Amino acid sequence: MVSGGPDGLVIGFDLGDGETTVAWTTRHGGGGIQVFKRRSTGERGVLTAMARTPGDRRRLLGEEAVCAAGAAEFSLNFKQGPDPGGLETPEAVLFVQALLAEFLAEHGTPPERTGSARSTDQADTAEPMMVVGHPAGWEPEVVQAYARHLQLRGVHTRLLPESQAALVHVRRPGATAGSEASDRSMAEQPTAGRVLVVDIGSSTTDFTLITDMKPRSLPLGADFGCRRIDFEAADLVTAHHRDNETLNAALAADGGREFLLLACRRAKEAQFSGTQAATFDQPVNPRFEPIMKLAWGWLRQAEIPARVSAPGGWADEFRALLKQARRLMEDQDPDQVVLTGGGSRMPLTRRICRQVFPEAAIDNDPDPAFSVARGLALAGYTELRLERFRASLTELLEEPELGALCSKHISEGFAELKGRLAGRVRGAADITATTAMEPVDGGEPPSITALREALNQHLGERVSSLCRDHGVPHDALDLDFQLPLSVAEALTDQLTRFAKRQSNLQSGVRAWRIQATRRAAEWWQQRKNTFRPAHSGNPRADIARTVAVWGVPVALWAMQEWSVSRMVKDIEALSLDEGKIDELMANIRAHIRDQLLERLTEIEKLIF
Repeated sequence: MVSGGPDGLVIGFDLGDGETTVAWTTRHGGGGIQVFKRRSTGERGVLTAMARTPGDRRRLLGEEAVCAAGAAEFSLNFKQGPDPGGLETPEAVLFVQALLAEFLAEHGTPPERTGSARSTDQADTAEPMMVVGHPAGWEPEVVQAYARHLQLRGVHTRLLPESQAALVHVRRPGATAGSEASDRSMAEQPTAGRVLVVDIGSSTTDFTLITDMKPRSLPLGADFGCRRIDFEAADLVTAHHRDNETLNAALAADGGREFLLLACRRAKEAQFSGTQAATFDQPVNPRFEPIMKLAWGWLRQAEIPARVSAPGGWADEFRALLKQARRLMEDQDPDQVVLTGGGSRMPLTRRICRQVFPEAAIDNDPDPAFSVARGLALAGYTELRLERFRASLTELLEEPELGALCSKHISEGFAELKGRLAGRVRGAADITATTAMEPVDGGEPPSITALREALNQHLGERVSSLCRDHGVPHDALDLDFQLPLSVAEALTDQLTRFAKRQSNLQSGVRAWRIQATRRAAEWWQQRKNTFRPAHSGNPRADIARTVAVWGVPVALWAMQEWSVSRMVKDIEALSLDEGKIDELMANIRAHIRDQLLERLTEIEKLIF
């Protein structure tokens, strides 16, 4: 049995208009994801009904609310968006609080009501985490109000659209497709570019479009669900028995209309599934007995599926809703449609989806009654799992072995760049400011390429191991690590600053050389008659003239060679500034962490 304690609980709470399901696991996934079964009634899909006992005013839930004699304030079908400005706690939230308290009484510590959420930082590590579903079509302010009402002291609560939760469950590792769906596991299929999740519930039909793992809720279906069929059937019952005073009295009693709707839903489910229609395993509240005797028998004979498929019926409305969703998707078919929710068990929903989206693969969740609750629990568990993965990743990136690896290749890369600059200086005919400041990289140094390859080998294996340890699909992460552009730039930083200093010096030498050459020319013009030989072919005169003409340029050339030699020695003596390697290593760690976390964020977007 899963229980609270050091491991903590992760709870998925699917409040349905017809039935409610609670699924749970531990923070470390021990025991898998299980569905809560009430001890008192054996319900796993708990009837979303609530009443009060006549004596101690204790709140009754599920079938107990229907069957307890003398129970008052019976309510059903109360799942609706709360008033954003309202202060009174909605009935739906009261139901959540009561059922959660019952669950935690067996598996943890019952919660206390509070007016504000506890921050994650302040939460105890064993504090239960509860993820509650909500219709995707609810407005953001309605969802915020719902979240505000749901906050409980001692329970960290998150909200998630129900259709997203269904997809999380369907695409879980090891998921299997239904008999009418693809033979392959939907979780193992290649990630489709566009997946449309259609969650057909009792009060709403949710549409979530996932494109490249980014979910978007489509704003429609918030007031369309399968209970429309129940309301139509209930109207037929009352019209057929409109003159029956006994039935009319029972319907007018507290909860009478709600019980009739429940009977209609049970009759609908039985006819669509082809099973024996049944109501409850134990006697119902005596005031509902006339409804059981008169209405139930008529409902068992009614052709509810035929009425659903009739022109202008529920099926036509569902088809129109799908076409509206297609328009919101810019008239582009999704690659895959995933049907879930209780309404997906009606064969006609799959047939209509195939008509509206002929190019898409249509898949049914094989167990739609529990898919949302399980997906909610899995979403919470995944969020905590990714938090642990982040912590382990930080520890990995701070390991000394990684620092030594980076330090070795960074030093070698700097030495390679120094050699390139020295070679350029040796080969330059004229060391000017422009020459000295030209880029010295000439492409990435082999040592930096080797660093990237070493990081991919060293970290790739370790990160894959972390993924396996924390249940993160490693094929969803890009393990081809790239270095930040600043690494090569930082390695040339000191060389660039050195080149700036040398360029100033070389500019002065060049200016002096030009000036000296000009002065030598002027001096020669002034004294050329002095060195002109008196007689043609006089050797001494020729030597004197040659020395006068070429002496200064030779001296300037010698100075240039000395300057180049000295500059090369200075380049070879350069070393990285103190702390520069540590700074580069920190940049590399941060860059790799950002690459991985960016991909993890994409995974989380599918959840929250």
